[in-house]
Amino acid sequence: MTDSRKLRAIIIERGMTQSEVADKLNISRTSFNYKVNNKRAFNSDEMFKLCEILKIEDPKPIFFAN
Repeated sequence: MTDSRKLRAIIIERGMTQSEVADKLNISRTSFNYKVNNKRAFNSDEMFKLCEILKIEDPKPIFFAN
């Protein structure tokens, strides 16, 4: 399960919008929103690319939250 608050906070800290991140992932804004809100899961490629885009060093607290 994705920790939505942490992911949103990182997006804001990096000066980006969710729309910009969705565009960089080549997915729709709606699909990204569903994934951020745990209605769908990020696949491994998307998680890896998000870490690159947002410069996330430790993805565990964000993408594998309890």
